[in-house]
Amino acid sequence: MAEKIAIIGEIQAGNLRPITLECLAVAEQLAENGEIMVIFCGEKPSEIICQEISSYSAAKIVWTLLEEKERIVEIYNVSLQTIIEKEKPTKILLGNTETGKAVAPYLSEKLSCPLFSNIIGLEKKNNQIAARMSIFSGKLHQIINIELSSFIMTIKPNAFTLPVKKAQKKITLEEAKIDKKVPVFPLVKITKDLESKKDLIDAKVIVAGGRGLQNEEGYHLLQQLASSIGGTVGVARGAVDLGVADISLLIGQTGKTVSPDIYIACGISGAIQHIVGMNSAKTIVAINNDSHAPIFDEADYGVVGDIFEVLPALITELDSSNKE
Repeated sequence: MAEKIAIIGEIQAGNLRPITLECLAVAEQLAENGEIMVIFCGEKPSEIICQEISSYSAAKIVWTLLEEKERIVEIYNVSLQTIIEKEKPTKILLGNTETGKAVAPYLSEKLSCPLFSNIIGLEKKNNQIAARMSIFSGKLHQIINIELSSFIMTIKPNAFTLPVKKAQKKITLEEAKIDKKVPVFPLVKITKDLESKKDLIDAKVIVAGGRGLQNEEGYHLLQQLASSIGGTVGVARGAVDLGVADISLLIGQTGKTVSPDIYIACGISGAIQHIVGMNSAKTIVAINNDSHAPIFDEADYGVVGDIFEVLPALITELDSSNKE
């Protein structure tokens, strides 16, 4: 049977999320001469998104429209299942994002298809696939040999290099018409946070704070530093427990897993539950008044000092440089 790989694409604020392109890179490794398709559930991909995807190896885009109040797990998952059962791909790839974590187990159970989660590396030799994933809260990596012809795989964001662009080609765009049943728990209202937050998973620079923030003043300094360098604010569990930050900003085992270019940890001790969510950052800078804090074991650069002294000085220096 010819290889056919389906990627569950993600669009955020009208833009294609980078994880979709990472899934395309993995699909290119797996497909050889097979067909690659991208499925969008929720909104029709824009012409710009279609052109971007056409620069890679995908030959087809399938999409189905979900109104805003229909974009809940119950309807989203069933709609994806319907498309996949029609298209019959041999492999399904999606990001290990909030969406992917909600979708992949459902599809695995409904399609009776094995699931491999949070893959961080892949090799294919002689039709055998060796997939690398982290285990024991990121303390170890294991390599598993996959000899199955069909499976579902979630890809850790920022773990794979984006595929090389090729010359744009004609790509098939197809709408899937799906009869949607009334959900058991319908969505009544969507309330959006007044504070605009950048998505942590796709962020290139993250400024994160922990219990060392102490109060609202410390959190405000964190926001100022992030603004000065065009970064995104994230937090460790300690900051959430203090009540100064929302849990949606949590990074770690029970929060988001990030892989930014630069990660600045302010007042974060470095508990393993936090480390597993950020230790794949390319460069880690730690600021802490305890020279023995475990975060320094992970850091490329460290500053031993009080964040209420270090951050204001750093912000002043950065703002001064930006004005020059």
